Amino acid sequence: HGNVHCHGNVYCQGNVHCHGNAYCHGNVHCQGNVYCHGNAYCHGNVYCHGNVHCHGNVYCQGNVHCHGNVNRHGNVYCHGNVHCHGNVYCHGNVHCHGNV
Repeated sequence: HGNVHCHGNVYCQGNVHCHGNAYCHGNVHCQGNVYCHGNAYCHGNVYCHGNVHCHGNVYCQGNVHCHGNVNRHGNVYCHGNVHCHGNVYCHGNVHCHGNV
């Protein structure tokens, strides 16, 4: 329910529920579903195999690989490449500097 600050790599096998802001400086590997209600700041690469639900803003500096569905209600700022194999639903603005 609070903020999350990660300086190393993150490996998640189950579901992740974040009610606060998330700051990740390393790579993130998630096998389960991810629910984020706050803002997410990712400086490394992000690999998600489950569904991703984000209600806050998402800032990604690295590459993003998503195999499940992505539902984003906030703004998305991506500086790296984005590879999505599932459906993507965006209700806010999307700013991408790399390939999508």
